[in-house]
Amino acid sequence: MDETETYIKMVDCEEMQGNHELRSGDLFYQRLKGAESGGFIEGVAVEEVHNDYGSLVSDNSEKLVWLPYQHQLQEMILEKKQTTLLEPVAKLCLEFDEFIHPDNYCMHGDNRESGMFNHEYCQECVVKGNMLFKQFTSMEQLWLAFVQKELHNKVWDGEQWTT
Repeated sequence: MDETETYIKMVDCEEMQGNHELRSGDLFYQRLKGAESGGFIEGVAVEEVHNDYGSLVSDNSEKLVWLPYQHQLQEMILEKKQTTLLEPVAKLCLEFDEFIHPDNYCMHGDNRESGMFNHEYCQECVVKGNMLFKQFTSMEQLWLAFVQKELHNKVWDGEQWTT
């Protein structure tokens, strides 16, 4: 599970925090007032937790951020992709593969000679795919970027989500 400052910053947005229904077993990052860093709360009862977009955990809490697990990010997409001829999980895997390997699905190149895409012609998509792996350091970050792109048409610029 990604517990880095980057992931905490990435999930601390209205799209993630505002729409989440709390469940027992959720993981949260909590920063206490006056503290330089925070700690993690896991597996608390739903009625014990409230976040910045609702109320606070305690009077001493400055910030409480829900950290979605990878399976929770995948569930967000599956809920939106139920109307498909392919099985939802298979379709999700194909769409995620296209997101992380845009060069494999690129239509920019000239495929007339070989009958398939010639990767030499499209450095743009190769670079785009490589940038994902340089920018995101965990599967949670990759899946979060995919969720934001698919559901909210947003991309991470290194500091915030933009359209």
